[in-house]
Amino acid sequence: MKTTPAMHRDIDAAHKRGVDLKHERYHAKLDQDLAFFRAKLLTLSLLTAIATLVWSLASTENGNQVCQLMSQLFK
Repeated sequence: MKTTPAMHRDIDAAHKRGVDLKHERYHAKLDQDLAFFRAKLLTLSLLTAIATLVWSLASTENGNQVCQLMSQLFK
C-alpha cells in the first residue's frame, strides 16, 4: 500500500499531538513539584521565625513570664 502525502500529514500531526501532550504533562508535574517545594520552604521559614521569637522571649524576664502564661493557656 502506498502512502499519500495526506497520510504523512496525519501521521505527523498525530505524533505532534502526542509530543505536545507529553510536554504538557511534564510541565504540570514540574509545576506541582515546585509548588510543593515552595510550601515546604515556607513552612520551614515560619517554624524558624516562631522558634526565634520564642527563644528571644524566653531570654528576657518579662518574655519568660509571657511564655509561661502562654503555656498555661494551651494546657
